[in-house]
Amino acid sequence: MSRGSGPLGVSWSDRLGAASLTIIPQLSERPVGYVGEIAVATAALVRQRRADAHTLDPRIKSNNYLPSILAYLEARGRGADVALLCDERGHVSEGHAMNVFCIRAGRVLTPPPTSALEGITRAHVIATARRLGHECSEEEIAPYDLINASEAFVTSSLDGVTALGSVDGLELDAPGPVTRAVRDAYVADALADGIEVPA
Repeated sequence: MSRGSGPLGVSWSDRLGAASLTIIPQLSERPVGYVGEIAVATAALVRQRRADAHTLDPRIKSNNYLPSILAYLEARGRGADVALLCDERGHVSEGHAMNVFCIRAGRVLTPPPTSALEGITRAHVIATARRLGHECSEEEIAPYDLINASEAFVTSSLDGVTALGSVDGLELDAPGPVTRAVRDAYVADALADGIEVPA
């Protein structure tokens, strides 16, 4: 979505033409996470921080991907698949392009929407976990909670639910029983209720 036609500069923002929307389909061999065995990824807690909610409302999905790109490049440089960002206070907020969940003492935890994007897949996974009888809570997660979790997983629209096999080299049960149950039920619901897109 563009800002609208008109001269460059912030001071012209109230005098722009209508915004335009451009959609660029991505054609690739990238698999989607709704078929086959559950994917397992490695994760790293990175130095890059998620902007504070007072600076950038986490409910807004914008095209400002620079923090996510820098986080991802750091994680890849350390041999990990997923970058996990913390907020300005040091609590785990989200992955570089996904929401994060962990299982601690039988509870499914995910960061609150004050520090993470309220993703569509995230909302469905929360509802699925609760429907399966798991206590699912939106609360602050310290890095300690994550690396000491029995299981952890990330969610996104394309990948669905991906188990985390390790965080900063510390191994987790992947895919663990809760992750597997939530993923299987979520995928079954998504495939039953979704609309097939022609190839």
